[in-house]
Amino acid sequence: MVASADDAIIGETLDGVVLSWNAAAERLYGYKAAEMIGRSLLPLFPEERAGEWSGLLDQVRQEVTVQHFDSERLRKDGSRVQVTLTVSPVLGPDGSVVGVSSIAHDRTERSRLTEAMRQAEKEGAETLSILDTLQSTAPVGFSFVDPDFRFVRVNEKAAAINGVSVQDHLGRTMAEVIPQFWPQLEPSYRGVLTRGEPILNVEVASETAEDPGRLHFWLESLYPVRVQGEIIGVGAVFVDVTELKEAEQTQKDLTNELRYQALHDSLTGLPNRTLIIDRAEQMLARGRRNNVATGALFIDVDNFKDINDTLGHRVGDELLVELARRLTSALRETDTVGPWR
Repeated sequence: MVASADDAIIGETLDGVVLSWNAAAERLYGYKAAEMIGRSLLPLFPEERAGEWSGLLDQVRQEVTVQHFDSERLRKDGSRVQVTLTVSPVLGPDGSVVGVSSIAHDRTERSRLTEAMRQAEKEGAETLSILDTLQSTAPVGFSFVDPDFRFVRVNEKAAAINGVSVQDHLGRTMAEVIPQFWPQLEPSYRGVLTRGEPILNVEVASETAEDPGRLHFWLESLYPVRVQGEIIGVGAVFVDVTELKEAEQTQKDLTNELRYQALHDSLTGLPNRTLIIDRAEQMLARGRRNNVATGALFIDVDNFKDINDTLGHRVGDELLVELARRLTSALRETDTVGPWR
């Protein structure tokens, strides 16, 4: 899942040394995995951002939380790329931060379009035609509705997402055109009209006509549109962040799987020695606090070597798995059983 992700997913030590580097990272930054694994991330940082990583690591280590921010990185060819980063702590068995994983989403194209729109606004008489072109061809959804929430304008991307042609939007209410979105959007749209202030990054989730059966996520920003100080409607720009959300979930699943593997026996699935010791310390502490006894039982499998030698290690493994199953079924949920290797 990590290898096939559309966003760059990188694992690093707390010293900024690369441990993993997926195919999307190769495409985004131009470096092959063999060029980066075991080496520092510093070649990716522009000179003015050289100290950014150490500060971020300190923040992740202290707060042990996922961090989201926009930044700029260098490709191998020296060109710059605008990215949205999601940096997550990787925890060791004792709960301390032992490394980080980062997801980089390329927002270079979106930044380019934003800059083009700013420049267009300065071009005087050409502004409207340029904005028309940008809005109609932009890879993000754009719409404008009047105070009754009837569509006045919508671009091709928004129409494709809604599964309704541009022409069939015009003059119709949002509740009529997009009933699947309207319950989520109505409070925000009414809030913009009432307060006259923009609302940024409203998260919306739904299936789409373009991609039925898959839940998509958008970040939608709304703003009041004024003429001579009077609000005449609400403008909206929305960006599909489905791949970013899916990459975050993939990273969470991977982290959980790695944590499980670090604390459980690979053959029986039972807690390994590290987890057994941790639970034993908790039980002893609870026993001292509540003045109750804590018991420990060590069970030896007699002549187990003879089974491996005569019937083979596969049969020996099957015996251990069955023994683990029977012991687990005979104990309470609050008890712990595991192999002592």
